[in-house]
Amino acid sequence: AEDRALHERVIEQRLRSFLNVAAMKSYVQGKAGCVVEDTAFPPAFTTGVATFSYVSGGARALLLEAIGDSSQEEFEERFLQDGYFIVDNALRGKTDDLTSEARKLDDSGTLQQDIRTTSQGLKMKRRTMWVDEEMVKRRYDAPTICEAITLLKGLADVLNPMMSRHHASRVAAGDVEHQLPAAWPATEDAVLTVPPDVMVASYAGDGTVFPAHVDNAYNKSFGRRQNARELTAILYTNPSNWDSERDGGALVLYPNSTEHDW
Repeated sequence: AEDRALHERVIEQRLRSFLNVAAMKSYVQGKAGCVVEDTAFPPAFTTGVATFSYVSGGARALLLEAIGDSSQEEFEERFLQDGYFIVDNALRGKTDDLTSEARKLDDSGTLQQDIRTTSQGLKMKRRTMWVDEEMVKRRYDAPTICEAITLLKGLADVLNPMMSRHHASRVAAGDVEHQLPAAWPATEDAVLTVPPDVMVASYAGDGTVFPAHVDNAYNKSFGRRQNARELTAILYTNPSNWDSERDGGALVLYPNSTEHDW
Protein backbone atom coordinates (compact mmCIF):
# COMPACT_ATOMS: atom_id res chain seq x y z
CA ALA A 1 0.00 0.00 0.00
CA GLU A 2 2.84 2.38 0.80
CA ASP A 3 4.51 1.66 -2.56
CA ARG A 4 1.23 2.29 -4.39
CA ALA A 5 0.69 5.58 -2.51
CA LEU A 6 4.22 6.68 -3.34
CA HIS A 7 3.76 5.83 -7.00
CA GLU A 8 0.46 7.73 -7.10
CA ARG A 9 2.19 10.80 -5.65
CA VAL A 10 4.85 10.55 -8.36
CA ILE A 11 2.13 10.31 -11.01
CA GLU A 12 0.45 13.40 -9.56
CA GLN A 13 3.73 15.33 -9.65
CA ARG A 14 4.35 14.34 -13.26
CA LEU A 15 0.80 15.23 -14.22
CA ARG A 16 1.20 18.70 -12.72
CA SER A 17 4.43 19.06 -14.67
CA PHE A 18 2.65 18.16 -17.93
CA LEU A 19 -0.20 20.56 -17.15
CA ASN A 20 2.29 23.36 -16.50
CA VAL A 21 3.88 22.70 -19.88
CA ALA A 22 0.43 22.60 -21.50
CA ALA A 23 -0.34 26.05 -20.14
CA MET A 24 2.71 27.52 -21.85
CA LYS A 25 2.47 25.87 -25.27
CA SER A 26 -0.03 26.15 -28.10
CA TYR A 27 -1.81 23.20 -29.71
CA VAL A 28 -2.51 22.60 -33.38
CA GLN A 29 -4.97 19.84 -34.27
CA GLY A 30 -4.52 17.52 -37.22
CA LYS A 31 -4.19 13.91 -38.31
CA ALA A 32 -0.83 12.32 -37.68
CA GLY A 33 1.34 9.26 -37.63
CA CYS A 34 2.48 8.15 -34.16
CA VAL A 35 5.85 7.33 -32.66
CA VAL A 36 6.51 5.74 -29.29
CA GLU A 37 10.18 6.21 -28.49
CA ASP A 38 12.22 4.84 -25.60
CA THR A 39 15.38 6.91 -25.94
CA ALA A 40 15.97 10.24 -24.32
CA PHE A 41 15.37 11.34 -20.77
CA PRO A 42 13.00 14.31 -20.38
CA PRO A 43 14.69 17.26 -18.64
CA ALA A 44 13.05 16.70 -15.26
CA PHE A 45 13.65 12.93 -15.03
CA THR A 46 17.25 12.00 -15.82
CA THR A 47 17.79 8.90 -13.67
CA GLY A 48 17.53 5.54 -15.41
CA VAL A 49 16.10 2.42 -13.81
CA ALA A 50 17.42 -1.14 -13.99
CA THR A 51 16.08 -3.18 -16.89
CA PHE A 52 15.44 -6.39 -14.90
CA SER A 53 12.11 -4.91 -13.79
CA TYR A 54 10.96 -5.14 -17.42
CA VAL A 55 11.63 -8.78 -18.28
CA SER A 56 9.32 -9.44 -21.23
CA GLY A 57 8.46 -12.53 -23.23
CA GLY A 58 7.24 -10.26 -26.02
CA ALA A 59 10.59 -8.47 -26.17
CA ARG A 60 12.40 -11.81 -26.22
CA ALA A 61 10.18 -12.92 -29.13
CA LEU A 62 11.04 -9.73 -31.04
CA LEU A 63 14.74 -10.36 -30.57
CA LEU A 64 14.40 -13.97 -31.74
CA GLU A 65 12.53 -12.74 -34.83
CA ALA A 66 15.31 -10.26 -35.54
CA ILE A 67 17.93 -13.01 -35.14
CA GLY A 68 16.01 -15.26 -37.56
CA ASP A 69 18.11 -18.08 -38.99
CA SER A 70 21.37 -16.51 -37.84
CA SER A 71 23.28 -17.64 -34.80
CA GLN A 72 23.35 -15.38 -31.75
CA GLU A 73 26.99 -14.54 -32.51
CA GLU A 74 26.24 -13.69 -36.14
CA PHE A 75 23.35 -11.45 -35.13
CA GLU A 76 25.43 -9.62 -32.53
CA GLU A 77 28.21 -9.01 -35.03
CA ARG A 78 25.77 -7.73 -37.65
CA PHE A 79 23.87 -5.55 -35.20
CA LEU A 80 26.99 -3.96 -33.73
CA GLN A 81 28.40 -3.38 -37.20
CA ASP A 82 25.23 -1.98 -38.77
CA GLY A 83 24.05 -0.19 -35.64
CA TYR A 84 20.38 -1.13 -36.04
CA PHE A 85 17.83 -3.85 -36.68
CA ILE A 86 14.18 -3.61 -37.77
CA VAL A 87 11.22 -5.85 -36.88
CA ASP A 88 7.97 -5.42 -38.81
CA ASN A 89 4.58 -5.71 -37.10
CA ALA A 90 6.21 -5.56 -33.67
CA LEU A 91 2.85 -5.15 -31.91
CA ARG A 92 1.44 -8.34 -33.39
CA GLY A 93 -1.82 -6.94 -34.80
CA LYS A 94 -2.29 -4.12 -32.31
CA THR A 95 -0.91 -1.37 -34.53
CA ASP A 96 -4.36 0.06 -35.28
CA ASP A 97 -5.19 0.11 -31.56
CA LEU A 98 -1.99 2.01 -30.83
CA THR A 99 -2.70 4.47 -33.62
CA SER A 100 -6.25 5.02 -32.36
CA GLU A 101 -5.12 5.66 -28.77
CA ALA A 102 -2.41 8.06 -29.92
CA ARG A 103 -4.89 9.96 -32.09
CA LYS A 104 -7.25 10.22 -29.11
CA LEU A 105 -4.45 11.73 -27.01
CA ASP A 106 -3.60 14.11 -29.83
CA ASP A 107 -7.17 15.19 -30.54
CA SER A 108 -7.81 15.84 -26.83
CA GLY A 109 -4.88 18.25 -26.63
CA THR A 110 -2.81 15.99 -24.38
CA LEU A 111 0.12 16.05 -26.82
CA GLN A 112 1.78 19.44 -26.89
CA GLN A 113 3.31 21.36 -29.78
CA ASP A 114 7.07 20.97 -30.11
CA ILE A 115 8.79 23.09 -32.77
CA ARG A 116 12.53 23.44 -32.93
CA THR A 117 15.41 23.90 -35.36
CA THR A 118 18.18 21.33 -35.60
CA SER A 119 21.91 22.07 -35.66
CA GLN A 120 21.68 21.75 -39.47
CA GLY A 121 19.10 24.54 -39.57
CA LEU A 122 16.18 22.23 -40.43
CA LYS A 123 12.80 22.75 -38.80
CA MET A 124 11.25 19.93 -36.81
CA LYS A 125 7.56 20.10 -35.97
CA ARG A 126 5.69 17.56 -33.89
CA ARG A 127 3.40 17.12 -30.86
CA THR A 128 4.73 15.16 -27.92
CA MET A 129 4.24 14.03 -24.35
CA TRP A 130 6.46 12.23 -21.85
CA VAL A 131 4.74 9.45 -19.96
CA ASP A 132 5.33 6.09 -18.27
CA GLU A 133 3.35 2.89 -18.71
CA GLU A 134 1.35 3.31 -15.50
CA MET A 135 0.28 6.90 -16.15
CA VAL A 136 -0.72 6.30 -19.77
CA LYS A 137 -2.94 3.40 -18.73
CA ARG A 138 -4.49 4.84 -15.56
CA ARG A 139 -4.72 8.53 -16.45
CA TYR A 140 -5.28 8.37 -20.18
CA ASP A 141 -6.95 4.97 -20.66
CA ALA A 142 -4.45 3.87 -23.31
CA PRO A 143 -3.69 0.19 -22.58
CA THR A 144 -2.03 -0.49 -25.94
CA ILE A 145 0.40 2.40 -25.50
CA CYS A 146 1.06 0.96 -22.03
CA GLU A 147 1.92 -2.40 -23.65
CA ALA A 148 4.12 -0.65 -26.22
CA ILE A 149 6.11 1.18 -23.55
CA THR A 150 6.56 -2.02 -21.57
CA LEU A 151 7.71 -3.81 -24.73
CA LEU A 152 10.33 -1.18 -25.51
CA LYS A 153 11.68 -1.25 -21.97
CA GLY A 154 11.74 -5.04 -22.13
CA LEU A 155 13.79 -4.85 -25.31
CA ALA A 156 16.47 -2.99 -23.36
CA ASP A 157 16.55 -5.89 -20.91
CA VAL A 158 17.01 -8.60 -23.55
CA LEU A 159 19.74 -6.56 -25.26
CA ASN A 160 21.56 -5.81 -22.00
CA PRO A 161 23.85 -8.89 -22.03
CA MET A 162 24.91 -8.17 -25.60
CA MET A 163 25.58 -4.50 -24.99
CA SER A 164 27.42 -5.26 -21.75
CA ARG A 165 29.75 -7.64 -23.59
CA HIS A 166 30.28 -5.00 -26.26
CA HIS A 167 31.07 -2.36 -23.63
CA ALA A 168 33.58 -4.66 -21.91
CA SER A 169 35.34 -5.41 -25.21
CA ARG A 170 35.58 -1.69 -26.05
CA VAL A 171 36.96 -0.91 -22.59
CA ALA A 172 39.60 -3.62 -23.05
CA ALA A 173 40.48 -2.17 -26.48
CA GLY A 174 41.03 1.28 -24.95
CA ASP A 175 38.10 2.94 -26.73
CA VAL A 176 37.86 6.43 -25.22
CA GLU A 177 34.08 6.43 -25.63
CA HIS A 178 33.77 3.57 -23.14
CA GLN A 179 36.26 4.50 -20.43
CA LEU A 180 33.90 6.22 -18.00
CA PRO A 181 32.50 3.90 -15.30
CA ALA A 182 28.88 2.79 -15.50
CA ALA A 183 26.54 5.28 -13.79
CA TRP A 184 24.26 3.79 -11.14
CA PRO A 185 21.98 1.85 -11.39
CA ALA A 186 23.90 0.52 -14.40
CA THR A 187 26.71 -1.94 -13.69
CA GLU A 188 29.52 -3.37 -15.77
CA ASP A 189 27.41 -6.53 -16.13
CA ALA A 190 24.23 -4.61 -17.07
CA VAL A 191 25.22 -1.35 -18.71
CA LEU A 192 21.77 -0.47 -20.05
CA THR A 193 19.10 1.23 -17.98
CA VAL A 194 15.77 2.64 -19.14
CA PRO A 195 14.25 6.10 -18.58
CA PRO A 196 11.16 6.24 -16.36
CA ASP A 197 9.26 8.06 -19.11
CA VAL A 198 9.21 7.63 -22.86
CA MET A 199 8.13 10.01 -25.60
CA VAL A 200 4.88 9.63 -27.49
CA ALA A 201 4.98 11.85 -30.58
CA SER A 202 2.64 12.75 -33.43
CA TYR A 203 3.85 14.08 -36.78
CA ALA A 204 1.30 16.21 -38.59
CA GLY A 205 2.02 15.10 -42.15
CA ASP A 206 1.53 18.64 -43.48
CA GLY A 207 4.87 18.84 -45.23
CA THR A 208 6.96 19.11 -42.10
CA VAL A 209 9.93 16.80 -41.64
CA PHE A 210 11.62 15.07 -38.76
CA PRO A 211 15.18 15.79 -39.94
CA ALA A 212 18.14 13.46 -39.82
CA HIS A 213 19.82 13.70 -36.44
CA VAL A 214 22.10 11.90 -34.00
CA ASP A 215 20.56 10.78 -30.70
CA ASN A 216 23.98 10.80 -29.07
CA ALA A 217 27.60 11.41 -30.03
CA TYR A 218 30.98 11.48 -28.35
CA ASN A 219 32.18 15.03 -27.67
CA LYS A 220 35.97 15.06 -27.86
CA SER A 221 36.18 18.53 -26.29
CA PHE A 222 34.46 17.36 -23.09
CA GLY A 223 35.72 13.77 -23.17
CA ARG A 224 32.25 12.31 -22.86
CA ARG A 225 29.03 11.72 -24.76
CA GLN A 226 26.38 14.38 -25.17
CA ASN A 227 23.80 12.54 -23.06
CA ALA A 228 22.96 9.23 -21.38
CA ARG A 229 21.59 7.44 -24.46
CA GLU A 230 23.11 4.18 -25.63
CA LEU A 231 20.33 2.65 -27.75
CA THR A 232 17.17 4.04 -29.28
CA ALA A 233 14.09 1.78 -29.51
CA ILE A 234 11.23 3.19 -31.58
CA LEU A 235 7.79 1.96 -32.58
CA TYR A 236 6.54 3.71 -35.73
CA THR A 237 2.85 3.30 -36.46
CA ASN A 238 0.58 4.64 -39.17
CA PRO A 239 -3.12 4.07 -39.98
CA SER A 240 -3.84 0.79 -41.77
CA ASN A 241 -4.77 2.66 -44.98
CA TRP A 242 -1.44 4.50 -45.05
CA ASP A 243 0.13 4.62 -48.52
CA SER A 244 3.74 5.76 -48.51
CA GLU A 245 3.57 6.68 -52.20
CA ARG A 246 0.52 8.87 -51.59
CA ASP A 247 1.06 10.01 -48.01
CA GLY A 248 4.85 10.10 -47.81
CA GLY A 249 6.81 9.24 -44.72
CA ALA A 250 9.69 6.76 -44.50
CA LEU A 251 12.42 5.81 -42.10
CA VAL A 252 15.85 6.72 -43.51
CA LEU A 253 19.00 5.48 -41.76
CA TYR A 254 22.62 6.57 -42.24
CA PRO A 255 24.68 3.72 -40.73
CA ASN A 256 28.21 4.44 -39.51
CA SER A 257 27.94 8.15 -40.23
CA THR A 258 27.94 11.45 -38.38
CA GLU A 259 25.78 14.53 -38.87
CA HIS A 260 28.57 16.01 -40.99
CA ASP A 261 28.08 13.26 -43.59
CA TRP A 262 24.45 14.08 -44.48
